[in-house]
Amino acid sequence: MKRAFAAVSLIFIFPFVFSETIEPPALKVRQICGQAFAADTRIELRLVPHGAPIASATTDNDGRFNFEPTPTGRVYLALPGKAIQDYYPLDVHRAVNAETCRHPLYIRPSTGTESSIIVSFKRE
Repeated sequence: MKRAFAAVSLIFIFPFVFSETIEPPALKVRQICGQAFAADTRIELRLVPHGAPIASATTDNDGRFNFEPTPTGRVYLALPGKAIQDYYPLDVHRAVNAETCRHPLYIRPSTGTESSIIVSFKRE
């Protein structure tokens, strides 16, 4: 009886233990602009990871994007439907709205066992 209970418990609890994703540390930014891994990719800004978008943009032929005006505070940059964890946290302080992208963000899919996106200041 104990073994049967343990087996049933594992079947129902095991998926929930490993379905949680760990949120990466937020990048501190002043602008939300840069380049994604592909052209014609929809990018969203959200107030919560799986919430409704507060703004959206589509990358140009070179994968570039720019959100202007830039909101301040914690936002989540998201690529809907591109990965299981399709968002990345950004902390926007003293937002700067400029025609040129001074510190571009680079977005790419992760290359591991995780299904997530990676956002960085380095082009890799």
